[in-house]
Amino acid sequence: MIRLIAYCPFLLISLLACQPTEQPATDPTVYSPDRRIRVEVSLDAADSSVSYQVGLKQGDAYVTVVKPSALGLLAEATNGNRLDLSRGFATLAASETASGTEEYTMLTGKRRQHEAAYQEKAYTLTHRNDSLTLRFRVFNDGLGFRYDWSGSSGQSYTIQDELTAFNLPTDGQKWLQAYDSVWMYAPAYETFYQDELPIGESAPANKNGWSFPALFHTANAWLLLSEAALDGTYVGMHLNADPTDGQYRLRFPEPNEAFDSLHTRPEITLPWTSPWRVIHLLDSLDGIVTSELVHHLAKPSTVANTGWIKPGRASWSWWYYSDSPQDYNQLTPYVDFAAEMGWEYSLVDANWNRMQNGDLAKLAAYAKDKGVRLLVWYNSGGPHNVVTEEPRDQMHTAEARREAFARLRELGVAGVKIDFFQSDKQPIIRQYIDILEDAAEYELLVNFHGCTLPRGWSRTYPQLLTMESVFGAEAYKFAERYPDYAPTQNTILPFTRNVVGPMDFTPVTLSESTYPALTTTAHELALPVVFESGLLHLADRPEAYRALRPEAIQYLKDVPVTWDETHFINGYPGNFVILARRSGDTWYLAGIHQAEAEKTYEVALDFLPKKGSYSLSLLEDGADELAFREEAITGGQSLSVTLAPYGGFVGTLRAE
Repeated sequence: MIRLIAYCPFLLISLLACQPTEQPATDPTVYSPDRRIRVEVSLDAADSSVSYQVGLKQGDAYVTVVKPSALGLLAEATNGNRLDLSRGFATLAASETASGTEEYTMLTGKRRQHEAAYQEKAYTLTHRNDSLTLRFRVFNDGLGFRYDWSGSSGQSYTIQDELTAFNLPTDGQKWLQAYDSVWMYAPAYETFYQDELPIGESAPANKNGWSFPALFHTANAWLLLSEAALDGTYVGMHLNADPTDGQYRLRFPEPNEAFDSLHTRPEITLPWTSPWRVIHLLDSLDGIVTSELVHHLAKPSTVANTGWIKPGRASWSWWYYSDSPQDYNQLTPYVDFAAEMGWEYSLVDANWNRMQNGDLAKLAAYAKDKGVRLLVWYNSGGPHNVVTEEPRDQMHTAEARREAFARLRELGVAGVKIDFFQSDKQPIIRQYIDILEDAAEYELLVNFHGCTLPRGWSRTYPQLLTMESVFGAEAYKFAERYPDYAPTQNTILPFTRNVVGPMDFTPVTLSESTYPALTTTAHELALPVVFESGLLHLADRPEAYRALRPEAIQYLKDVPVTWDETHFINGYPGNFVILARRSGDTWYLAGIHQAEAEKTYEVALDFLPKKGSYSLSLLEDGADELAFREEAITGGQSLSVTLAPYGGFVGTLRAE
């Protein structure tokens, strides 16, 4: 066994060289390193179509959790010739199994240090004068597979369809989010997650299928479907609306996205590699919540020097005062509050270019004197949206974008929030990548809003600290149904959306908005720990936070956004969730539930060394809305916490 190690300031990668196994080269099966997951690829005898199936070992036998599922591409060359790379294959040749391990570090996420062991097999299919390679990479917590098409170098094709499917047993439940109907602000991955539906149920009639990530519980296994390593050579995909007998097929972006502009089907040039299709696969929810499979499959960091990338907390004026970005005098109190709390940033939202009583340069200088840096908002359009919020038309072309970024760097602005993409078409995906590459050059942090789903980009572009693609707390301003569903939604997101990447939920909304929240103060305070984001935008006004009891204010001053490790303690999607995250020597413990009645939970602390002694500081539901207690804790014991209706708790554990 040979280990090759390459060093760079941010990333440590170690690759185990490909090695033959005892399996013959024609064996169509590949296993996870622990041999609990088995993948088989085969050709159908009737039409020579290709399919795969996945088994999970339960006891002494493998149980099929993904039944034989279609693979393949339909393509059209520039000369009009059509190519069906889904059937009619002459041969299927399986490579020897290769073993590998990648070790890498991330600035944000569920943990810093990663070690991803896998086994991989390539399946080469011959088809007349072409060949297509299917590459399956299997980890202990799931797998990814992709298409590698070499063909004639330089040959261009339009992919007319991708036949990839996930054929699941129908005896089970799913937690899915509808891929929204297209309108001025959608699709943006901002619909409610549907709670515990039957696997075969169709998407609502007014929606366009189901979004990634998609969570399923079937055959005593948990599966989460998603994508990774999406780049500008393809589109973002979602799932079809009407699964037949549990068979979900990939679906291209809707033709009317981006107001019917831009091509719907991806245009590729050979050689070409597709994004990874990702299946998280475990027999418990623990592994789902803490999985980093999407990042394991992402491309390594493209940023050599990451010293300028600083995750952090930010004040934000827009949630309570939506017109505040247009008034310098309304923004300075938020800068002052960020300085008071020790937060790194203050976010200046839409229409700051119309600012009265000052301008961005004056505000940036004021913030600098306070030890705070600004994050500023931009509209992503361009012709692909009609949203009038400004500044717009500065992110769509390279020339305008780079000019804007150069100005921001000159002013000392730390980063950008770029909004209203509303499409997963190939040119929009390319725009995301172009923004990230330019932002790295100008050393600007990035937050995408009104955007697509994370596909592992935070590993490849570590300056991407967060993305929205969630129906978050700003919905209290405009969605009448949101308060009723928020407690359930909040308990689903750690098992779904937040698994695949950072989530800019804009939490801790305590003031009454257009539609007041049902959740308790303790529930809201728990969200910065229950949810993960490399930029934490605390949404409420300074007066609301200053009115909290001193222990809660101190917690908001201290709460980190980077974690050394994450432990799932207990929970069930749509019901409750309890997590522990460690930052340095301090453990943060948080839980929320959606129950309409008071309920007591026993919180196991078996992730702590049994002989250790700890000091617990806990904010929880109480008779006076928010209670606080301190007590000594011994590692390995359990903690009893009573949650009010729609309640929560958050606290710290520090070694004595």
